[in-house]
Amino acid sequence: MPFKKAVLTPWGHRGFSARAHHRRLTTMGAGFYSNRTMTLITGPWTELQHWAAPLRTDVFVREQGVPQELEWDEEDHNAVHAVCLSPQGQALATGRLLVHGPGQARIGRMAVLASHRGLGLGRQVLRGLMAVARERGDRLVCLHAQTSARGFYEREGFVTQGEVFMEAGIEHIEMSCPLSH
Repeated sequence: MPFKKAVLTPWGHRGFSARAHHRRLTTMGAGFYSNRTMTLITGPWTELQHWAAPLRTDVFVREQGVPQELEWDEEDHNAVHAVCLSPQGQALATGRLLVHGPGQARIGRMAVLASHRGLGLGRQVLRGLMAVARERGDRLVCLHAQTSARGFYEREGFVTQGEVFMEAGIEHIEMSCPLSH
């Protein structure tokens, strides 16, 4: 699967093009990365694994204690992945997009380095993956949100479905968001 490109800003996305591989982001957060251009890359696992895998290991396995055998699955090879890179090429945030059913996508493995949370990078990854889902014709995106991230997803238009449940030893809730075309 080829890379996709969209020009993103902290306020949303403008367009979508299959002609290039990277999305330019401008962060508005505080600190070193304030008002700096980031890059959001979407593509297959074979192209993004070298960035996404260490980041997911840091966040899920080391920080959150998810067993390695639960973190890695064959779905990585079927997913569209997104990685947000610093100007120096460091992976700061990641996520993946799967086909969940006809016209439905599932986003998962959303992770942002602890030192870079609150800068809008997770939002950019989420919006980038939603743009890919929209372009391929999906009408709905669903996900299993960690309950600590519920407010983040609600601010992006997701609504809860059902009750809290345990996944990989962490409380989650099913959430979904319709996609406008």
